[in-house]
Amino acid sequence: MNIMPSTGLFPAVDPGAFDAWMLLLRDFGTRSLADVLVPAIEYARVGIPLSHEAIELIKKSAERFRSEWTALAQIYLPNGEIPEPGTLLHMPPLAETYAALLANAKAVSSQREKQIEAARNSFYRGFVAERIGKFVANPSSTEGTLMCEPGLLSAQDLAE
Repeated sequence: MNIMPSTGLFPAVDPGAFDAWMLLLRDFGTRSLADVLVPAIEYARVGIPLSHEAIELIKKSAERFRSEWTALAQIYLPNGEIPEPGTLLHMPPLAETYAALLANAKAVSSQREKQIEAARNSFYRGFVAERIGKFVANPSSTEGTLMCEPGLLSAQDLAE
């Protein structure tokens, strides 16, 4: 399972954003975790059409994708080329991550709030945190280098 670091405006798993989304869902929402994650999982698997604006952002980062962020290049530069507007963007690693979060949450409870808390726990104290911590500590050991040097974020940082 791959976890992709955030690349600014490109959709990816951003450690702070996930908790904000889950807290908003828990405290102000009425839908279940499945109600919000299943469509996201499907869009990540099936694809979502890229807008002209998204293509411009990809163009600006294309060389960096090719030289440093090679795993992201596989997503944003299909066949090594800048996609055309309307091309479907597929994000299988994000789909896998969200599907695993949902499965873990469903295994914990059938109650809405408990599932949301279980997803938060899996992200910040479970498999997602472990994967992010491992990647940041040694980015070159991961398939497709996304960072030039190891970072300072650890799994413990996410838990705290």
